[in-house]
Amino acid sequence: VLDLDAGVFFELVADGLVDSFPRRGVFAKEITDRDINELYELRRCLEVQAARLTFGHIPAEHARYIDRLIKECRIRRGGEFIAAELKLDREIHRTINSFCGNTRLRDLLEKIDHLAKFMRVVHAGREEVVRENFQEHVAIWRALSGNDEAEMVQLLERHLDNRRRCLLQDFSIMKAAGGRK
Repeated sequence: VLDLDAGVFFELVADGLVDSFPRRGVFAKEITDRDINELYELRRCLEVQAARLTFGHIPAEHARYIDRLIKECRIRRGGEFIAAELKLDREIHRTINSFCGNTRLRDLLEKIDHLAKFMRVVHAGREEVVRENFQEHVAIWRALSGNDEAEMVQLLERHLDNRRRCLLQDFSIMKAAGGRK
């Protein structure tokens, strides 16, 4: 039994992660391959456009902060590396969302990121996946901070496609282990 405050509960319902039936209860929805594909298709469209709009708008202080997070990841191992990379992951995507200059686009991306965060937990314990993610984030950051738009778009699209494929694979393994199709 989960003890959720009303705000969290309504957010889960609004995000489509649970169904609520009066006098029957609340039930978690099964995440399907279609859900993952649609989420990442939407993310790819919106986040790539936001990243394009971000060029030239990242304050130097914030850029130094991202650089420090990258250095932090490089010196960490095991669980500390995973925690540091997950923070870098959040901050790079938050940077794109926050500095794109379009509040409606930012708000949409924040809602989508909320759902993506939920799905990221699935492979957060697999260090090899997190290390691959780190390399992708570093390359995206170099292109974004170096004002190489074409390279950044290519890298960001590849990154989002890789995450989508990884999630599909992880969910497939989880379903097979649970005996569900």
